[in-house]
Amino acid sequence: MDMEKKTRIIFGVILILVILLIGKFWIVEKRKSQILKLGSTTPMDQRESVSPAAIHDAALFFDQDSVAATVGQDFNLVARVNPGSNTEQGINAVQLDVTFDPTVMQLSKVTPVAPFMEMSAPIIDSKKGTVLVDFFIGASQVTAVSDVATLSFHAKGAAVGATVDFSPKSDAAVNDGKGTMVTEARTGATVNIAKP
Repeated sequence: MDMEKKTRIIFGVILILVILLIGKFWIVEKRKSQILKLGSTTPMDQRESVSPAAIHDAALFFDQDSVAATVGQDFNLVARVNPGSNTEQGINAVQLDVTFDPTVMQLSKVTPVAPFMEMSAPIIDSKKGTVLVDFFIGASQVTAVSDVATLSFHAKGAAVGATVDFSPKSDAAVNDGKGTMVTEARTGATVNIAKP
């Protein structure tokens, strides 16, 4: 076999090996990209099980169904969240949009309850009887019934059956990286204010 043939055979073998190596590298990289989820560097087989989809059955409510006060007194209502079935990817953000009767009560302040923190100062409209405030939890979540914030009121007029309600804008978001809102039920409270 002459030298030219040997050189062609060697070159052909080297070319085939290079093509096989490039193909193998491409397959390995493609497989890697398939097992990585959303840019995470942890392969799927090294993770805990993926959280279930967000379930729309969380609830917002107050610590009391009914409050009795006397004109001139202060009283509190604590807003709470029940994550419902969202116990793996719990609640990490809550928006409170609360309405109340401004002719008989005044909202003095809103105080977050740890681990919740305010995202910004509450927007209180004393004339309309509304408050809007957002809360979040920094690198965590709640997976059981939890207090979100204390609403401090001042009773300024007599009333029977005045209400403090969550508007439909009040909602809770699960810790799924998307801010998926999951509140199904919103239960307000009644306030009875007696004359002194």
